[in-house]
Amino acid sequence: MEENKVLLKRCNAGAKMAIGTIERVYPFATDRAFKDTLSEYIKKHEDIVARTREQLANFCEGGADPNPIAEFMAKITTKMRLKRDCSDGHIAIMVIEGCNMGTKKLREYKQKYQNVDKGSAETLQSLMDLEGKLMQEMQAYL
Repeated sequence: MEENKVLLKRCNAGAKMAIGTIERVYPFATDRAFKDTLSEYIKKHEDIVARTREQLANFCEGGADPNPIAEFMAKITTKMRLKRDCSDGHIAIMVIEGCNMGTKKLREYKQKYQNVDKGSAETLQSLMDLEGKLMQEMQAYL
């Protein structure tokens, strides 16, 4: 049961981190379809946040915020990189890099927390699949 809570909190925080990243780059996107795609993925990540929050409530637990240091570093790095290049292609690269980092962490969690219940495992897999789809869709803007 404890592994379920930890895994779901990490999925919750990871989805929030993704939302923050996409929201930071969204105002710089210029192509309407690109902005629509980014907006769609914000909503899909919000669905994961809601799903994990609901699952955590079953354990009388709340969600988790992203690591404050990681969040701060992401904000600074994003700001610096956008000052250098705010083209849609560069934004797509930044989103892909974020997805890669997130997916790497999710794979670590999948390996570490193998004794979780089916619902928790499915939530983790859903977030991994979502990151993979986002990376694929970003390819069109490179």
